[in-house]
Amino acid sequence: MVIKNSFAIFILIFTNQVAGFTTDEWVKYFDSLRTIDPLLYNSVIYMVDCNTTDETLSMINDFYTSKRLNLKIARSVLSPPQESTIIVCNQPDKGVIQTTHTTFIFLTDNTTIPLSFEANGYNNTKYLINSQFDIFQVVYHKATFDKVSFLKPLDLTGKKTESGVDLQGLELTVGYIEYEGYLTYNKSTGFDLKFGKLFEIMKKQMNFTYKAIPSKDGGYGSLLAKPIKFNGHEVTHTGLIGMLEGKEIDVGLADLSYTYSRSQKADFGGMMMLQRTILIVKKIGAGGDDYKYWAFFTVLFKDVWGAYLVSAVVFSLFTFVLTLFALRIIHLIFLIKHLLL
Repeated sequence: MVIKNSFAIFILIFTNQVAGFTTDEWVKYFDSLRTIDPLLYNSVIYMVDCNTTDETLSMINDFYTSKRLNLKIARSVLSPPQESTIIVCNQPDKGVIQTTHTTFIFLTDNTTIPLSFEANGYNNTKYLINSQFDIFQVVYHKATFDKVSFLKPLDLTGKKTESGVDLQGLELTVGYIEYEGYLTYNKSTGFDLKFGKLFEIMKKQMNFTYKAIPSKDGGYGSLLAKPIKFNGHEVTHTGLIGMLEGKEIDVGLADLSYTYSRSQKADFGGMMMLQRTILIVKKIGAGGDDYKYWAFFTVLFKDVWGAYLVSAVVFSLFTFVLTLFALRIIHLIFLIKHLLL
């Protein structure tokens, strides 16, 4: 499953709270942003729709001159500048904006505001800070057809709590291939065996549900000779990898080998187990017209034996020529030494 995050950071402050902030309190608050989390503090900070006086802004700027703070006032958050922190003191006019590398912080007890507000783009982060100065990060998870967002609590130092990932009951579409000893599926009991039991543990720990569908062609993911289009997506593989490319599934669950072409199209989890590679050869003298004395040679193709023979001849000639040059150089050294003496 590939999860793409689009975040932004806002501070939403109630008007009555902002009106009650003195200049000293604002200075202390700005300084606390860096203590809580460095991501909350950028050199450029925009205060959007905040009820502040020119005197307050002037004193804050003067206080942070040595720290290179660039504090600005904005009427709306329709076109936020990149690589800055946006402080929004009232609910934004629009629910969706386009921006990248922007930090937004909401200071409010209304948890629905940061969840409903979206900042589309890259490397954005969105936080909520309530009236008790508890800080939460807004987290998004997206499945094939569903999207869920929730608040994840952080401590006052900005470090993430050790509660793990909570997918809030999000339903994932899981493609699978049953294989003896690795994975089986039953509609009533779910997945079983080595991979299946591990997946069921992940389901419980990460709080998600799933809908299981088998590989549509029974394959794992072979590279196609020519890409095809499926539901508007370019598909370059068969099997589970192709279903991931075509957005038919979120997760591929199978005894799937890691290859370069597959790694370009899907995110693989950590190593789960090591498998031995065994070469099985035919028993000497066994099978049809094979002669006992030739059995050792029929294991490999004639092209392989030919390559071995050519390599042996070339290496022998190279060694012979190198030896001749070495002997001549040795004779030449002895001759020069004799003449000098």
